[in-house]
Amino acid sequence: ALLRMSQEVPSNAALEGLSQRIFGDSGIKIKYSDGAGRYVVTDKALKPAEVVLISEPYTHVIGEHCLDWVCDACCRVHMNEGDSFEFCCPDCEISYYCCEDCKKEHSVSPIYSHSAECQYFQKLKRVDKGSLDDLSLTKLRQLIRLLCKRNFERTQDSGHLKRQVLYEDVESLVTHDVDSSDEEYREIVKVARRVLPRNIISDSDNYLISMLSRIDCNQFGIWSTKDEFLGAAVHPLASFLNHSCIPNVFAEWEGVKLLCRTLYPVPAGTELNLSYIAAGVSTPERKHELRRVYSFDCNCPRCSLPPAKAAAYDAFFAEFLQCPKCPGIMKFVKYDILEDGKRGETRACMTCAHQRSA
Repeated sequence: ALLRMSQEVPSNAALEGLSQRIFGDSGIKIKYSDGAGRYVVTDKALKPAEVVLISEPYTHVIGEHCLDWVCDACCRVHMNEGDSFEFCCPDCEISYYCCEDCKKEHSVSPIYSHSAECQYFQKLKRVDKGSLDDLSLTKLRQLIRLLCKRNFERTQDSGHLKRQVLYEDVESLVTHDVDSSDEEYREIVKVARRVLPRNIISDSDNYLISMLSRIDCNQFGIWSTKDEFLGAAVHPLASFLNHSCIPNVFAEWEGVKLLCRTLYPVPAGTELNLSYIAAGVSTPERKHELRRVYSFDCNCPRCSLPPAKAAAYDAFFAEFLQCPKCPGIMKFVKYDILEDGKRGETRACMTCAHQRSA
C-alpha cells in the first residue's frame, strides 16, 4: 500500500515565526503556495556570493565504510585517507574524531550529546541486522540518531531550544508517496526496534517509514574532494530552498554546516533556489535523476518551457554557471578589473575546482 504524504498548510503567523527564527531580520522570508509548498523569497536585492543561510544539521552520520577515518563531529577526513583516527568513543567504537576537542565537543554539546545515543550504538553492534547493506546501515544510524535527538530535545526547556533546528522542522519536510511494504525501510525499522527502547521508538511503522522517506528526500550528501560518499546530513533549513535547474544559490560545506550563498545578483522579490543535482547535463537526464532520487517532476523554466523559449535559460547557464570541465556549477569568487577598465569576474567549479575568468 502507498502511504499518502500530505503537507499541512501553515498559517501566516506560523510562516512569520519560522522566518524570524531562521532568518531573523535579514529580509529573507518563508512563504507558502499550494503548488510549491514552502519556499524562500528575498525581500531585498542580493549581491553575488552573499550568504543567505548558515544551516546547522539536525543530524548527520558518517558512511559505514569510512567510520574510522572521517570525524563524526566536523567531518574532517584523515590526512592519510583510509588510516584510522586516534580518537574514538571507547564504548561504541563507532564515533571517531580528528582531535580531542572534537571528541569532547561531541560528548558534552548543549545541542546534542553523543552520550544520548552511545548505548544504542553499542547494542547495534550486537543485534541481528538482517540483510541490511552498508548504505542501509548508514540510514539506520541516521534514524537512531534522529529519534535519540528527538528524545533529548524533549528534556530541554523551550528557552534553550528557541534558536535551534528542531525535530518539528524535520517532521514538517515534504516527502512523497512511499510504499509501506518497501523492504529496505521495513528492515531498517525492524532493526531499530531491536536497538531502541519503547519510550524512544513508540511510533508506528508507517510513521517511521515516512520519516525515512523524509530523510532520503531531503538530506544532503557529504562528499570528499575525490567525489567519494562520506556520509549524509539532515539540513531542514536548507531543505526549505526549492530546486531549480537554473539556481541562484549554491551550498558549500563548512564542517557539518551548510553555507548557502548567491551565485549572481538576485533582485528583490525573487525566490531562492538550489540545484539538487548536477544541472549541467541535458534536460532528459536532469528530469530522470530528479524523478529517480527525489520523486518529483521539475517545472523550472529550463525543464518546462518549449525548447525555443528554454534556450535562453540554457544559454545563461552555459555562459555563467556551467563548468567547461565537468557537469558542476561555477560559483562566484571575486570581481576582476580588466585591462580596458571594465569589470570581469572569476568563478570556480564547486565540483572540480576549475577556475574561469570572464
